[in-house]
Amino acid sequence: MLDESNEEAADALEASLIDNVELNDSSDEQPPEVHTGLSSLKQCLRVTYGRHAMPPLGRYFRSVFELAKCSSNLAFLERCRAMCVVPRHYRAQCRRGIKYTRRVGRILDETSYRLMLADLQYSRLRKEDLRRFLVVLKEQLENNLSLRDLSHVADLGEAKYAKIFDEAMDEHHGILAEQEYGIEQN
Repeated sequence: MLDESNEEAADALEASLIDNVELNDSSDEQPPEVHTGLSSLKQCLRVTYGRHAMPPLGRYFRSVFELAKCSSNLAFLERCRAMCVVPRHYRAQCRRGIKYTRRVGRILDETSYRLMLADLQYSRLRKEDLRRFLVVLKEQLENNLSLRDLSHVADLGEAKYAKIFDEAMDEHHGILAEQEYGIEQN
């Protein structure tokens, strides 16, 4: 009984391999694949182009993810600056041994605000660097990939960018909506 199931599994595997070979041979007739995930796209491109196309592709998607996070952080910090609000994670704290006076509080507030502005400036510069780097990576991908595969990569990159940007913005809206600030989102 076990041998029969092994033989059936082997026959099914052989039939699927034959079907895959026939599909690969008739690639002109094959409808364009829609890759819903990054892993399926990478696997397809690895099979099609080999390992040499993978490093620029990995750098491209990592840069897209970082650009989305950096862009959302930049928008959040610009909004905080416009509202004159310093988020908690930028606030400098007074040590236990130091007496908290108005002057110390003012110094801590100024330091916290300057820290937030420095991170805002860094986010602006990092966003521009990432944009330039993505242009270079896209040129490399244009040289290595076909137009159809490049469009799949660009579409998936845009979708992932939008998803990560929206998630980060929701997190930032949650920070602003805390009771401490009493800010309602429209």
